[in-house]
Amino acid sequence: MLYNRVAILGSISIDTIEISGQPPFQKLGGVVIYGGLTFVQHGTEVHIFCNVSPQDQWIFDFFKSHHLEWEGKIKGATTRFLNRMEGDHRFQKVSAIADPIEMTSLSQLKNVDLVYLGPLHPEDIHRDVLDLLDLIECKIALDIQGYTRKIENGKGLPKVSPVLEEVLKHIYILKADAMEFQLVLKAFGMPIKQFQHHFGIEELVITEGKTGGDWYDFSGRQLHYVPPYLVENGDPTGAGDVFFSSYLWARFFQKYPVEKALDHASLISAKQIEGHFISRGDLVCQ
Repeated sequence: MLYNRVAILGSISIDTIEISGQPPFQKLGGVVIYGGLTFVQHGTEVHIFCNVSPQDQWIFDFFKSHHLEWEGKIKGATTRFLNRMEGDHRFQKVSAIADPIEMTSLSQLKNVDLVYLGPLHPEDIHRDVLDLLDLIECKIALDIQGYTRKIENGKGLPKVSPVLEEVLKHIYILKADAMEFQLVLKAFGMPIKQFQHHFGIEELVITEGKTGGDWYDFSGRQLHYVPPYLVENGDPTGAGDVFFSSYLWARFFQKYPVEKALDHASLISAKQIEGHFISRGDLVCQ
């Protein structure tokens, strides 16, 4: 049976973008947005779990118009980031953090074929949710980024969260960029093969930006993938989320072989960087 429903857990973010010489603007971000819209464009039913401030309920119009089924609470703050771009350098500050995502029963996930965890920081998903993950029969995917940073004085600092060890026990497939993954391996004091076997992770996807990345399975098989072409002067924002979501769709929903799934994800990611998949204009807050 092909999967056709996915649940994505993680904060939506409202990002203020400041680029030298241009007026600032705001746009939506987070794994629930880039990942969610990627699955939607692949014809998948998407349920996103995140909390939204009472002042930001206009976001629900976006969810509805883009076919994202929302579950969560209207309370507290919406996660907000300030991104200042100066040439090739990006400076990021966290200005608000949403309440942790909670889930009281498995009924919220009973009709879902894949669970995708995409936290933006270690406290994004309430620890009680981890107890429910033990009872979920479908595959669970994780983008590790949120568990490799610590929010301190509004800044995201590299630090592996102690929560990660518990989370990894539930994960079938994990995605990380190379720097994040090296931080994790160092924290656990394990080489890659031992890490994968210790936690029982069937697939690892390690991204390295424009150079491509590597895929590993539990048996020790390794594949290197490269982008189909290089995009000059493109916008890589969200490209990692688009890549991983495209891979998950191809690998588990369409049953593509690994090589074909990686090729598909690489192509869609390149289109994203070009601005031909999820356009920045579609995410700008009006």
